[in-house]
Amino acid sequence: VDLQRQMPKLDDANRESKALAATAARTSELAERVSRKVKILDLAKNRVHDAMGRADDVLDLRSCVEGVQTAMEREDYEQAAAHIHRYLALDENVLKETAIDAAEGSGIGGAFALLRDAEKRLKSIVVEKFDQAVRDDDGASIERFFKIFPLLN
Repeated sequence: VDLQRQMPKLDDANRESKALAATAARTSELAERVSRKVKILDLAKNRVHDAMGRADDVLDLRSCVEGVQTAMEREDYEQAAAHIHRYLALDENVLKETAIDAAEGSGIGGAFALLRDAEKRLKSIVVEKFDQAVRDDDGASIERFFKIFPLLN
């Protein structure tokens, strides 16, 4: 008899628990959809970040080309070495892939060729100037050219 009186309450509790379970299922499904979208956005953000980094590297490469040419013309070997050092830190293969994607492959390849040539010329000049400074016992010039060697590897 007591159980009979409790049946409506149990039916209500059963309906409420089913409604709560349905709400939890919908919430879980929504959370999964949001999570998938967040992952997609995160991937897109990473791709944009990578593209911006590559664009910065292309700009650095162009700056190195211009800077090393100007510095070599002025015989500012320290500045030329700084540009060569920056160029040596760039990943040539990644930049070439980027350039191919942007249809600028020959420009990037030409920039790297120019910088490789400038690196060789600068190394030769610095070695020659350093050797001459040693022969002349010119302490200031020895120090000047000695400081350039680490920038050129």
